[in-house]
Amino acid sequence: MYNVRHTYINKSWSYIMKQGKIQFSEGGLTHDVINSISEYGCVPNISYTGVKEGITKHNHSK
Repeated sequence: MYNVRHTYINKSWSYIMKQGKIQFSEGGLTHDVINSISEYGCVPNISYTGVKEGITKHNHSK
């Protein structure tokens, strides 16, 4: 989820800069992960689960 967080920040910036003329939805491509790791590094899942305390699963419906 660490990479997802950074990927969505970059996707939102691109969406704004291109005035909404690109896709901004769920999912991504392999190069999104590679680009995120190149720029921000990576962390173990145990260190950054992406869920709040007391919650065990991700909720992607919101």
